[in-house]
Amino acid sequence: AIAFLENNGTNKKPLIVIFINREIMLAMTCLTEYASKGVDSIIRKMVNDIFGRDDKIERIYINFCNPWPRGKHRKKRLTHTRQLEKYKEFLIPGGEIHFKTDDDDLFESSINYFKESGFEIIKLTYDLHSETDWEDIQTEHEKMFSEKGIKIKALIARLTKK
Repeated sequence: AIAFLENNGTNKKPLIVIFINREIMLAMTCLTEYASKGVDSIIRKMVNDIFGRDDKIERIYINFCNPWPRGKHRKKRLTHTRQLEKYKEFLIPGGEIHFKTDDDDLFESSINYFKESGFEIIKLTYDLHSETDWEDIQTEHEKMFSEKGIKIKALIARLTKK
């Protein structure tokens, strides 16, 4: 199974798409009660109520999440070590997290978060659209930022230790 998270940094409900056995696609918008509490509550709900230790998630996509730039809010980042530890509960050994952002600080911090949490960075770019060997499905936000001349940063991190 593959999980995909996108939160455009607004108060809109994040979209969670889960691909199961590469044949069935389940898409759901999180319940209003959780969306109003923020992404942290949504991740907690996923880990506690949707995904568990028995699930076998192969890949998670995190695209253009809220950068939470203020120091006291950084622990809310989808790539913060606290969140990565939660993902490890259902991500298989060798599973991957694909991450894209336009935010330089979030990207640099995320590189450290991944390493601190037992992930190996297997692919990294500071300018995704200048790469020729990177499979990329362009999101709406990616297109918007690119049209403004903002370089898209991306990485693929592999879980090496639970």
